[in-house]
Amino acid sequence: MKFTAWEVRKKQEKRYLKALKKLRRFILHLIDKDDDLPQILNHLETIAKSKELDRWANRYAYTFVTGLQEENARTWRQAAAKSSQGQRMYNALQKTLRGPVGDRVQELIESNAQYIKSIPQTAAKELVQFTASKAYADNRNTYTADKFKGLTAGLTEKHAKLISRTETAKAHAALTQARAESIGVDWYIWHTCEDQRVRSAHRILDGVLCRFSDNPHPELLAGKADRGAYSPGNIYNCRCYAEPVIEWSLIQWPMRVHSAGRITRINKRDFEKQFGKIPNPYETIEQYS
Repeated sequence: MKFTAWEVRKKQEKRYLKALKKLRRFILHLIDKDDDLPQILNHLETIAKSKELDRWANRYAYTFVTGLQEENARTWRQAAAKSSQGQRMYNALQKTLRGPVGDRVQELIESNAQYIKSIPQTAAKELVQFTASKAYADNRNTYTADKFKGLTAGLTEKHAKLISRTETAKAHAALTQARAESIGVDWYIWHTCEDQRVRSAHRILDGVLCRFSDNPHPELLAGKADRGAYSPGNIYNCRCYAEPVIEWSLIQWPMRVHSAGRITRINKRDFEKQFGKIPNPYETIEQYS
């Protein structure tokens, strides 16, 4: 029953990373090989405050989010086509860009623009922190201007990779949730990428029925320090994704279900005793059609 179209497309992450690498090259181009640390920090501050970066970040964030939104909408249309009442769901989805979904798209554009603009400042802060570290103190004489430029290159590349991976997943997750909520769908199935890199806390949740209105605390479930409640894709470096439940007839009972911080395996009858009659999103969808 796993519908992999909900999974985050790697091509979107690669496009994001490609754009951020362009910013990295721009930053390094402005740093001369003979610049000392104060000069490098000054360059980073100038770039961070520049109108050129502001315009470029806003423009790229818009392109990225609207592209992701179109791809997410296509996934919903594919899911609608597979459902038993696809036309009604399709009609409802046609209206989702108005209201909360449209608002969420705008929020994502603004937040991603800010993340992009933060790269020079974040690199500057980490450079300053590094010069206060023991590693720098013990090797101070070996840090030439060229080495500081290399360090800046490494920091900007590290942040570019982290931002592209994390923000692509978070934006995809936010759009999926916004559309689900706009047509009355609360339940989803947590899916991992099912490989060795999956967090142990997320492996526990693979295939579990969850609700957007009651997201799990994955780390607590795994007996680790709490990192808060979140849905798939909403923590750094997370490759998991949510599959909204829009066709309950495809659920294979018994299922593992998360509720109020616990995961239990229950059958359909017990599920309905605890949560009420199996939700029928199409009854809710009627008001949007």
